[in-house]
Amino acid sequence: MASEMVGEILKLSIAVTLVAVFSISVYSLLPDERIPYMEIELSSDINNSSIIHLTHVGGDSLRVSEISLEITNSSNISQTNYTKLSTLTSQPYWRFPETVDINITKLLNTNPEGVTVTVIHTRGILAEGVIST
Repeated sequence: MASEMVGEILKLSIAVTLVAVFSISVYSLLPDERIPYMEIELSSDINNSSIIHLTHVGGDSLRVSEISLEITNSSNISQTNYTKLSTLTSQPYWRFPETVDINITKLLNTNPEGVTVTVIHTRGILAEGVIST
């Protein structure tokens, strides 16, 4: 009678161990989170050259709080401005076909010619573009 109980306990412990090993091995096979895909159109305003338009033209909808912009002046005096996208729009998500306007002279005190705009997500760089007039 005691040997039957010991046998059952051993079978149960082997089953629990196998389930734990199997779940750990399956969990390690899960893919990593991917960098979101987004197509962005970067353009300057025809009427006001100090305004740059960032337009979401396709891809994933993203939380605005996870996106930041690096705006760099490539003239003789290098200036860089890091701005969270949430300060430029009141929307919680950036979806197709929304446009965000950036006033370059307010951020860098310079003409937008030769300005590089980099769109950065918390998981990677989404896009980079140079404004040249």
